[in-house]
Amino acid sequence: VFFNLNLYEAAYDCYEKALQISPSYADAWFGKGDALSQLKRYDEALACFDKCIQLDPSNVAAWNNKGATLVVMGRYEDALSCYDEAIKRAPNYAMPWSNKAEALLYLGMYENALNCSKQSLELNSNSSFGWLINGKALAAKGKYLDAIESYNKSLAIDSSNVDTWVSKGNALKMLGRIDEALENYKKATEINSSSIEAWREMGIVLVTLGKNQEAIECLDKVIALNSSDIIAWESKATAQSNSGQYENAIQSYEQLIGWNSSNILAWKGKANAQSNLGQYENALASYEKALDLDPSDPVALKGMAEMQNKLGRFSDALENFEKASALDSADANIWKGMAYAQLNLGKYKDALDSYNKSIEINPYDAATWNGKGMTLYSLGKYEDALDCYNKSVAADASNGEVWNNRGVLLLAMGNYEMALESYDRSLKMNPEDKTALNGKANALMSLGRYEEALEYISSVLNNDPEDAATWNSKGIILEKLGRKSEAIAAFAEAKKLGYIS
Repeated sequence: VFFNLNLYEAAYDCYEKALQISPSYADAWFGKGDALSQLKRYDEALACFDKCIQLDPSNVAAWNNKGATLVVMGRYEDALSCYDEAIKRAPNYAMPWSNKAEALLYLGMYENALNCSKQSLELNSNSSFGWLINGKALAAKGKYLDAIESYNKSLAIDSSNVDTWVSKGNALKMLGRIDEALENYKKATEINSSSIEAWREMGIVLVTLGKNQEAIECLDKVIALNSSDIIAWESKATAQSNSGQYENAIQSYEQLIGWNSSNILAWKGKANAQSNLGQYENALASYEKALDLDPSDPVALKGMAEMQNKLGRFSDALENFEKASALDSADANIWKGMAYAQLNLGKYKDALDSYNKSIEINPYDAATWNGKGMTLYSLGKYEDALDCYNKSVAADASNGEVWNNRGVLLLAMGNYEMALESYDRSLKMNPEDKTALNGKANALMSLGRYEEALEYISSVLNNDPEDAATWNSKGIILEKLGRKSEAIAAFAEAKKLGYIS
């Protein structure tokens, strides 16, 4: 009675008293083993089941429940032996067949598991657990629609089984039916708000959907229930990083690294978050840790090279991009990063080849078209460069750098009106962009609109009064306006600040 009421301590006490009266009472040893198993005292439970079997070797339930306890302990091969003993004694008893199928699933023996679950259902088609295990076996073989059908049959018998709702959600997720998967996970949490797996799976799906804050809330529930759940911490860190919570993400990754310093995903994730905070040296060190664990990881090699690009270490970056491309030649960003390093090393033809390879893989990346435009500009191929800049702004018109580069090119081509338009587009996004203000001033100067040019040059100097080149430009404009004494003063200031004509 106590056992059926889930009062396992009380049940244990009763069985103890029974055994004090009758030490050879096999059923009492069996009951005591069951109670201990529910209390998670597995070694003691096994000893009780063994005593029961010693007294009554034909006790099928003892063999079966000993196997179930061994499964919980992760001793799957030993569990199989117990289930086989149970089946040998009662081949028409469905439960050992289902349990054997479960153990086989843990061992990755999916076909055998499916055969056992089918045998179980032939013996008892009204078993919720039997249909659940059958669904898991089908899902393990990639037969997700069939698995869902089995899960539905299981739920028709017992709609309160959290494991079945979660398993069905997993199958729906694998079919890309994400909204339905979420509904199943939510149903599981409604039945049991302490279901770690349901909250975890819901969080993982929400990360995939880009609903990062909702994901974090789900994953925090997992961590509250099990503070050392690695998958929950990894998924939470990803959600934090995806939502721009880089400091929090770093803390989560450091938690993971504290538990396991060989967690390469955590080192790479930490590096990515550090990079997004502009902590390039720290990110570089984290990528180095990842590469200590796996020197052939293309993501870590690419990440390290990108940090070296950020830090102006272009030769080192190029070396690592070349290693990364040998491991993953289909990553457009590797070729783009390599091209940027080559461009800054003055290897313009190599850079052009690398940008072209990147574009072959991804022809819609604005930064790649911008980089190719810069390379062509450096090679003096202005018309081709203009075409690249136009493609870049067509892909992403919000990048001020591209509009500035386009303006520089158009100035070099003598197309001052179009250059003005480019700089104006840049200044709409950032009215204090020094490059755009200087560029617009140069375009206005070229058009003979000196008063307007002076206005923009003055704006630059208001923000950066120690810019020697801009003081020199101001002197030229003042000279054009006939304001000789002011021009002389501007040239003197430029010289004082280190300008060399």
